[in-house]
Amino acid sequence: MQGIQEKVIFNFDIIEEWGPRLLMHLTEILPSDLTRIIQSKSPKYIEDARDILISCVNRIDLVEHVIAWINMQAVMGYHGTRVTVEELESIRCEGLRPLIATKRETRLRRSLCVHPRWDEVEPLLEAALEYFGSNAGGGRREGQVHLTISRTGLVDGFNHYLEEGSEFDSHVAHHLLGQEGPSLLVADGNPYLVQVQVPGNIALEACNPWGQGGNEFPNFISDILADWSYWLAYPSYASASRHLDCGMTFRKPVPAEWIVALERIWITTN
Repeated sequence: MQGIQEKVIFNFDIIEEWGPRLLMHLTEILPSDLTRIIQSKSPKYIEDARDILISCVNRIDLVEHVIAWINMQAVMGYHGTRVTVEELESIRCEGLRPLIATKRETRLRRSLCVHPRWDEVEPLLEAALEYFGSNAGGGRREGQVHLTISRTGLVDGFNHYLEEGSEFDSHVAHHLLGQEGPSLLVADGNPYLVQVQVPGNIALEACNPWGQGGNEFPNFISDILADWSYWLAYPSYASASRHLDCGMTFRKPVPAEWIVALERIWITTN
């Protein structure tokens, strides 16, 4: 319909779609024979291709142009989880909320209470929630929501989020019951992939929660340029095959309005 412009989406796994668009956007700052230059050097690794690219263009101009390009579109992000029907509906209505350790107690009790040693370890649950929550045992997670850039990375690479659900839950369960703890989480709920369209400027900020650093490329920009330059060298390259682990960190809820799909995932667990 006239007057309605379709939103442009950056999906990292589909380089055959975004690769040509990025090339067009960067044309004014690139050598006209960049593709030939990169191909002639036959880079072995994606980082090698990025180094060749950097040697051919002003680094600051390159970063500024790619950031501007990302800011003009939405970025697809993915969140893996394991949820009940009620929890799935909560995500659908309220979005993804930052972790609050004490609110994980219900799910952990539900999952772990069937273990024969539950009566023995149950008194330790409150202290474990505090240790892995506000005390950041095993890494800081409380007050955060995480997405990742690559669907194939999440589904085929680091899919423990889909198998066991929250990484926080897995740490607590293992702390209480050893490896038998996380195995009980696998039986609780069903694995879902939450697909989220994040405004480009917010996605870039979320990929760099501690700032973009001195002379280094910002997270995400670095990955984009590495895969894109490698794709210029080898046009049959599929970015999905990389299983990229590039995360976004949010300290506020991810709004339900950003969620475009809740996909039931079928995975085989050992």
